[in-house]
Amino acid sequence: MEAYTGYWRHVPYVKRFVMKSVPEGTSRVAMLKNGEADIAYALDGEDALNVRRDSRLQLVRRSTRRSTGSSSPSSGSEVPWHDKRLRLAVNHALDRKAINEVSCLGYCPPTGVIVPRSWSSRCRRR
Repeated sequence: MEAYTGYWRHVPYVKRFVMKSVPEGTSRVAMLKNGEADIAYALDGEDALNVRRDSRLQLVRRSTRRSTGSSSPSSGSEVPWHDKRLRLAVNHALDRKAINEVSCLGYCPPTGVIVPRSWSSRCRRR
């Protein structure tokens, strides 16, 4: 992307922005270390530890809401999430802090939500 110099507020500070899709986390870390990239997203587990170990790099917490793209149940199907007792049991059984720490060193939004928000809101209305 190229900056538009005629932007009404001021000339953008970044003149050129290149985004690359690199599926492997180890490749993204290597690009950071080699100076081929300035930013890398979705580094978890060992890849995030490699960034943390390198004094030239910085691991930063990102605060966004991500959707996992779950689909709703069909109108005629019965899903077990309608039972409030099941939802509470699953909620208490998950150690979200531990899952977050293991999966992305505590830098991710809370993890472990297995009931899609759209399903649980439908269940509450019943």
